[in-house]
Amino acid sequence: MAYPAVSVNAEVYNVGHFQITLAQTGPDTANINVREWPPGLAIGVPESSQDYDVTNVRVDVAHDMITCQTKSFFLTPVITFILSDMNRTPSVTIEITHALFKNGTTTYPISAEDRKALSDFLAAAQFPGM
Repeated sequence: MAYPAVSVNAEVYNVGHFQITLAQTGPDTANINVREWPPGLAIGVPESSQDYDVTNVRVDVAHDMITCQTKSFFLTPVITFILSDMNRTPSVTIEITHALFKNGTTTYPISAEDRKALSDFLAAAQFPGM
């Protein structure tokens, strides 16, 4: 069975260019990859690439939200992935909690087309509901 995947781009002013990829790998598993380049650049090797193999993926399609878990040392961080249209600007927010390092929330502005692509991914993936 072929599982869906989606990649979106975000430019965060004075921070950098980001590419966020979500790929379903099983009925309730996925991979999340966040790559970062310097502001205004999206070519060549990224400055950083964070890769999360996640389990226990749950989705709330009505609220465009995913929650999942990953392994980090002896902890099980929770990753929440939320789509929104705050102030008429489409965005994706990634929140990481219960991690030894890198707890926090980052909001990435995205295009309307990328927002639709993410919503379509959530519907196509058919992850279990919350």
